[in-house]
Amino acid sequence: MSDAFHIEPRLLFPHFAEEIDAFYRTEFRYRSRCANPRFPTVDINRVAVRLYLRFTASKIGPGNAVVIAVIGFRDQRRGHGTRLLAKLVEIANRYDITSVGVEQTSSKPGIRNFLRKFGFKNHIDDRNWIVSIEMLREHLVQASELGL
Repeated sequence: MSDAFHIEPRLLFPHFAEEIDAFYRTEFRYRSRCANPRFPTVDINRVAVRLYLRFTASKIGPGNAVVIAVIGFRDQRRGHGTRLLAKLVEIANRYDITSVGVEQTSSKPGIRNFLRKFGFKNHIDDRNWIVSIEMLREHLVQASELGL
């Protein structure tokens, strides 16, 4: 979407939350709703996935941002995080998403390596990370080409 035309996050949120719910129902073969949407957050707390997203107006530029506040999967290192990032890139235009942020509470090097691999940079401090959708798209393509 252009900078001149910005839709309020509150208006886009129900559709965004439904799309995230549908994605995880498919990803983990859940038959019923798995997301609990309550503006501005989408919360999923199931056996296979724990996710807490915030969908808000970007604080660093025009458009909206998705902040990953909590992310965890029962089965680690299976590509679930990468597929979430790819889904966010895929739907970015529909929801005027211009950046993705991560609030990191763990100091494990694996998490930081994952974030750096996809172009995230420190934002504010060493526990908050951000990447533009364009940069994230480029890093996802590179990772795909390298088979990562």
